[in-house]
Amino acid sequence: MKFEDIMDKIRLGLTGEVEKDVIYIMQKNAEYRKSPFAEMINKETGKMIYDMLPDEEKVLFGQVLQDDNGEVKEKIKNAEKEIFDGNYAEAVRIIETIIPNIRDDVQDEGRFDYLSLNNLFEMYIYTEIYKKGRLVKPTKFNFAYIYKLYGFSLFKLSKDDKAREAYEKALFWNPIGVDLMLDLSQIMYMAKQYKNFIELSKKCLKYSYEINQISLCYYNLGKYYSEKENYNLAVNMYILSHYFKPNKAAFKKLEKISAEKEISINPPSVEEMKEICDRADIQMGVNPDIVKLAAGAGTNAKKNGNIEAAKYFYDILFSLTGDKSVFDAVFDFMRHIKNDSNDN
Repeated sequence: MKFEDIMDKIRLGLTGEVEKDVIYIMQKNAEYRKSPFAEMINKETGKMIYDMLPDEEKVLFGQVLQDDNGEVKEKIKNAEKEIFDGNYAEAVRIIETIIPNIRDDVQDEGRFDYLSLNNLFEMYIYTEIYKKGRLVKPTKFNFAYIYKLYGFSLFKLSKDDKAREAYEKALFWNPIGVDLMLDLSQIMYMAKQYKNFIELSKKCLKYSYEINQISLCYYNLGKYYSEKENYNLAVNMYILSHYFKPNKAAFKKLEKISAEKEISINPPSVEEMKEICDRADIQMGVNPDIVKLAAGAGTNAKKNGNIEAAKYFYDILFSLTGDKSVFDAVFDFMRHIKNDSNDN
């Protein structure tokens, strides 16, 4: 399908209701994320969202980043290259030419939160769990990612305080960015700011929708409790980490505790594990609200005949639950749609 045909198809689905149309457009972006026209579609749908805004919010949105689009994109690519090459000081210099143009006062105005979320599912998490009912508009660029690059580079330069501030700015633009929380929690851990480390780790578990992130979070908690000589909790955190994603590092930590502390490593039952986690006020496993959200979003997309969006949400659901029936449902749904298309 040609680019213009895709855009015509997207426009046909607009309702004229801003809240519904923003979600619809983001669903379409997810649907066409593998299209050769993905970047062009994102750019065009961004203009569509801008056109939906009231005049006063158009002015605000236009002021969020006053810089040439192509120039900023090129700077981000250059910063990424410098980081890849290990030239962190140069990456910092490049990013510092972008940051002065990013306004961080926009969240206090208007009826929308301007955010740099990573994908459509994060938007659902934000509007249904983090701040239920709040409307979201995407920023022109991924400001959270810009600050993440900045924080990472500063951390590599051993400028931990500035790195922490950069990651806090990144979380301002994406308050549910688990990748950002994991990075910042490690900075807090190294600075022995353990209260902040624990709070961030718990927040990671609450909003995570990726198994590897959940595994890493439990691994980090295992290190913390091991250092605090709470070996019972440490062992259980390492077991959970290894359960969600086979983790050689976690396994070695368990072996070390068993050998050095002469502690027998006997995996507890699910009930015992839950009791241990409850006593420590630590979420055990995937947040049920995240699972429900993925299931509901997938079902709604399926009902609306949005194949790619349904698959997108069900892929998340399957990765979190490992439920084969989810995979089978998606497969049957897509096969049914394909057969209907062939019949026509």
